[in-house]
Amino acid sequence: GLLVFSISDCLYLYQVATGTYVYGTATDLGWLAGGVLLAWAAWQRRSSRIAAEAGGWGLFVPPAAFGLAALAVLVYDHFHRVHALSLVLAGAAIVAVIARMALTFAENLAMLSHSRTEARTDPLTGLGNRRRLFDDLETAIETGREGTLLGLFDLNGFKHYNDSFGHPAGDALLARLGNRLGAFVAGRGTAYRMGGDEFCIAVAVPAEETAAVLEAAAHALAEHGRGFSITAAYGGVRLVAETATPSDALRLADQRMYANKQSARVSAGEQSTRVLLRALSERYPDLGEHADGVA
Repeated sequence: GLLVFSISDCLYLYQVATGTYVYGTATDLGWLAGGVLLAWAAWQRRSSRIAAEAGGWGLFVPPAAFGLAALAVLVYDHFHRVHALSLVLAGAAIVAVIARMALTFAENLAMLSHSRTEARTDPLTGLGNRRRLFDDLETAIETGREGTLLGLFDLNGFKHYNDSFGHPAGDALLARLGNRLGAFVAGRGTAYRMGGDEFCIAVAVPAEETAAVLEAAAHALAEHGRGFSITAAYGGVRLVAETATPSDALRLADQRMYANKQSARVSAGEQSTRVLLRALSERYPDLGEHADGVA
């Protein structure tokens, strides 16, 4: 459509210059045909394949060609004067090239910001990932910010949940728990998903509130229902009082988290043992001395 429009314009200018233009000829029909072709092109569905392939040096060639042509006109004008309209068009072309460069730069900045956000965000929960956690811990340690609590959490019963209800349901559960944990620390810290069923928080709280905050965060990561029970083991460490590097902070929090997990398992095992021994002694009272001897 644009090509037909241009041809009709050129024919019109030539015929007017030579005095041969006649109203209502094929020259006028070209303008109508160009409009119809443009309307037909706008009516077509957008091709995702063409949109995906559009890019690279192909986008650079048109503005570069027009910019060089405009520069050549301006240089030529320095030695041999050209028409004022030519100078105006050349200047407009250079301004358009600069504007296009500004748009391209803005698009690149937006894509860079988006890629940085994706690189530091867990796609399933929308929480910060391990990379963002390390960046935030390094900032807290470098600034010497006291009172930052690092809490590490590991879900209990998640593997059984996945086996029972399937991985899509497991992903939905992680997303729900991540939203709850993010809402819990909103306004005073940041929540992270380390990967798998491990979560983390970094919040600014006084030392005396450490245990309460860890228990409340673990409660946010708990969910119970028919046939499943999800709880969270946890471990915490305070920056900068207990550790001086992010790796040491995570290592210490990880040790305390697994100690908490093992203590919970031992308590449950001891409780089951006591129940069984009590049932045995009630059914067979004479075995009490024998049980003590075996013990």
